[in-house]
Amino acid sequence: MAKDSRKEDFSAEGALVLVLGLALAWGWLTTGPSNQELLANYAKSKDIANLIWENKGFAWWSPNYLGGAPTAPLAGTALTMFWMWLGGITGDPVVGGKIMGFLALLASGVFMAAFLQRLTGDVRAGWIGALLYAFGPQAALRLAGNEHMPVIFCMPYPPLIAWALVEIATRNSGRGIVVLAMAVAAMSLTFNKIAGVFGPVALGLAIWLHFQYPSKTLPLLKGCLIAAAIWLVLGVLPQLPGLRETSGMTLFSTDPLQGWQASFSIKAPLSWFDRGGLFFQGMPGNFTVDEGGFYLGLVLVVATAIVVESRRKGNLSPLDGPIRIFLGLLLLVHWFSLGPRSGLGGILEFLQSAQGLQDWVLPFFWIAALGPIAVLAVIWPGGRWRWPTFALGLAIYMLVPGFRLFELIPLVGTVRAPWSFWQVGGAFCLGAVGGLAVARLCPGKSRAWIPAVALVVAALDFTPYYAKYFQTRLEPGTYKAFQQTGDFLKAQNKPGSILPLSGRYFYLQLPQLTGRALSTEAFQSYFMSKGMRALQDGGGASADLMKISLSAQGVRYIFIDRKDVDTPEPLQTAFRQQYPVAFENEFFAVLENPNCLAPGFLARNYVSIPKDSYAYSSADLGLIRLYFLPVQLTGVEMNDPALAGVMNPQNGEVELTQAFRDREGEPFRILDAGSLKREGPNRIRVSLPGEPFWVTLTQAWHPDWKVRVDGQEVELSRIALALAGFRAPPESREATLSFEPPFWTSAVLFLGLIGWVGGLSGAAYLRFGPAPKPWKLWWEGEELELETPTEKILAKKKEEK
Repeated sequence: MAKDSRKEDFSAEGALVLVLGLALAWGWLTTGPSNQELLANYAKSKDIANLIWENKGFAWWSPNYLGGAPTAPLAGTALTMFWMWLGGITGDPVVGGKIMGFLALLASGVFMAAFLQRLTGDVRAGWIGALLYAFGPQAALRLAGNEHMPVIFCMPYPPLIAWALVEIATRNSGRGIVVLAMAVAAMSLTFNKIAGVFGPVALGLAIWLHFQYPSKTLPLLKGCLIAAAIWLVLGVLPQLPGLRETSGMTLFSTDPLQGWQASFSIKAPLSWFDRGGLFFQGMPGNFTVDEGGFYLGLVLVVATAIVVESRRKGNLSPLDGPIRIFLGLLLLVHWFSLGPRSGLGGILEFLQSAQGLQDWVLPFFWIAALGPIAVLAVIWPGGRWRWPTFALGLAIYMLVPGFRLFELIPLVGTVRAPWSFWQVGGAFCLGAVGGLAVARLCPGKSRAWIPAVALVVAALDFTPYYAKYFQTRLEPGTYKAFQQTGDFLKAQNKPGSILPLSGRYFYLQLPQLTGRALSTEAFQSYFMSKGMRALQDGGGASADLMKISLSAQGVRYIFIDRKDVDTPEPLQTAFRQQYPVAFENEFFAVLENPNCLAPGFLARNYVSIPKDSYAYSSADLGLIRLYFLPVQLTGVEMNDPALAGVMNPQNGEVELTQAFRDREGEPFRILDAGSLKREGPNRIRVSLPGEPFWVTLTQAWHPDWKVRVDGQEVELSRIALALAGFRAPPESREATLSFEPPFWTSAVLFLGLIGWVGGLSGAAYLRFGPAPKPWKLWWEGEELELETPTEKILAKKKEEK
């Protein structure tokens, strides 16, 4: 936008940012594995890659996690999984994953610098914004702290989206349209939740560009609509099969979602100034603000204050408009990040919980509480209706919880952590404001020392967060002991899955290390089927029901993370009292369940249970204890001699038939391991005994599983709400089960892949190939002489002088 743009693409400031990034990368690479999410992301990526290789095509089902689950919902993090898998092929998934994470951070910085240079004409300011964005508190906490890789891999796209919007508004170029579409689609496939919560920032920027260049509203609208159409093909079509699965997944229906939303959110504007968690010491646990991850930093605060004062004195600049819009977007993101609170609600909740707060913090709190009011006053448009509309805007911020309004948007989904708005969107706005403010302080080539000093001050200011890149978070010997435990489990020949008792994440590698599935996980448990979750929750009613639940799920081994703080000693002791120890070292223990029913079992007698009766899962386990198989049926044949009873859908009570009122059912028979053969992730073959038994597999039921007995399709029923089972008729010899999703699921995935190949190829051809001249002109756009309102005022003042 600036007409006196500097031509260089790099500078000393850029070199400083690069050196800082490489230093942090080196520190992090030397710390080894941690207890956080990097290895969990890699494990899921490796699982999908192995299934695709085994299936010689896409595998829609994974037997290795959550008791068996469809893979379609993973499309929402597909690109994250690709980058993690790519890093893992280097040989060491820890090193490879960290390298890929830092490459994403460096790309984020480069794209941020390019965007701000496009906006200001000053590459030095671009690198200031790059450091604040890519190497600020949120990036450090997401990457080196939580190793939340999907968030990190999302970070390159916001500056690309912003750059593309400016390109469309000022040049009406096809290049901007394609970059916008692909950036939004890629962000959607990297972490769809973060793409969704970044939407308000992108929308706000587009609206501002409309008011900046009202004569170009139609090209901007047209370009965004074309980009939206491309995004539907590239980013939405591949996720439609996953959207179809949501009705059968647990999501957060059985978890304390509202409690999470209240805890995982910004509590008050004091968080803006809470460097390293200093101000919140002494507050209750639910007020721990992610170690001060919402810290604005000295550079942004000081530079913005100077710029605001300069403008108040009448010293206008073309950058005033961009600074104001990004301050507004920063406040909007903060409003959403408050979660279920309004601005006033956050202040009141903070005061109610401040008994343990240091007295010297309270003055800072009240200063911070005025921060949103000051920001609103600075950014609010002038004119006749300035103060009435300002009062309305302030009332909305102070009294209305913005997060609750956002949740009303269809298909956005449930956001567990409102501070997700801040993680990428807030960090992006923060970097933009800082870079723009510094650019305004040193227009052109003047005051060359300011950007360098700003970079040094910012780096020193962020040292509490940079320390995380150099902290080893696993006790020495932990990971080696974990691998030894995996070797033991791999050597065992008894069938069955693993129940992990751990709040850490590296155990998700167990399926690859041992060849055994995990029955549950802390990482993506919300993807578990409602039935499997109900079966597990039903086992929590008593120790006896827990043993029945684990046996029915096919759990052979219990993996205990002995030194994990989230696995309390009483829980470990309770399991040790129930199951014998099969293996133990300093860090981990493996218990064996001798009554495991894996890989499946035969039952003679059954009870008909109602559809989706999840509240009665404990009653279902009680029936299994009596050798009555709880089966969900479309119709009940009351004269069937194998029928033991019918469950009342109103209260879960079972009315037993006359023949079974005083006796148990016939004991279950465990399938011999050789009689069940898994021929791939989507196909299972079972040898049948030739008698009329119910055959139950210890894996999750799904409507897309089809079963054929001796070539004839029969109904696949839900056993105990969760497991896959069918009734084998007399004289039957073999059953085959295959996972067969509807044809359209493969079709939309194929169309999405074709769209990406075609889009990338077309963009490369238009940029580098011998494309026809009209196409080239559309791609490049045209150089437009555009003036912002502020530039017009400055030009008029210049003429008057």
